[in-house]
Amino acid sequence: MDLNPIVLSVPLFFILIGVELLIERFTKKRLYQLQDSIANISCGITQQLTGLFLKVFAVGAYQFTYEKAALFSPDPNTWWYWISLFLLVDLAYYWAHRMSHEINLFWGGHVVHHQSEEYNL
Repeated sequence: MDLNPIVLSVPLFFILIGVELLIERFTKKRLYQLQDSIANISCGITQQLTGLFLKVFAVGAYQFTYEKAALFSPDPNTWWYWISLFLLVDLAYYWAHRMSHEINLFWGGHVVHHQSEEYNL
């Protein structure tokens, strides 16, 4: 079984979209626009595909660097290893997201996420 958070969250995501569509139908409020949905789905697919290639490259670069220049080898059986890993991954995500707001090249791909006038899934 694949425990990838993206894979696990997809069914929940579609269930919640269905709930929003039911709310839209019963309240007669317009929550979705086709143009926004197409833009968001296209961005999501593009992000996942580019992320796949970037992850393969990053893992290869990390492994090469670790084999050639590692200063120490952490033990994954210690508690501090997992806390450090969690904090470092969170920090990396923070900086990647911040760069997508501050660097024009990255903003071009991220701005679509901020375009919609509706706040929905």
